[in-house]
Amino acid sequence: MVRSGPYGKVDYGDPGYQPDGKPRYPLDTELHVRNAWSRINQEEDAAKYTKPQLEAIHHRIQRAGKRYGIAYGHARTRSRTARRRGVR
Repeated sequence: MVRSGPYGKVDYGDPGYQPDGKPRYPLDTELHVRNAWSRINQEEDAAKYTKPQLEAIHHRIQRAGKRYGIAYGHARTRSRTARRRGVR
C-alpha cells in the first residue's frame, strides 16, 4: 500500500494500523524489506498487531521481498544484490 510517510510515497508493511496511524516498515529497498521482516518477527513488534493485521503485514513484506529475490521459509536463496556482488 503506497502511502506518504517518513520515506516519502513508498509501500509500507504497516500502512498505519497502530493508534497513531503512522506507516511503519518501508518496503522501498532490499535493506528495508530485510529489516522489516526481521523486526515484525520480533515478539515485541508483533505483539502490537492483531492476527489479521500481522498476516497482512507478513504478506506485504514477502511480496516486496520477491522483487529483490528474497526467499522466505526453507527455500532461502541469495538476494539479487548478493548475486551481483558475488556473495555466496
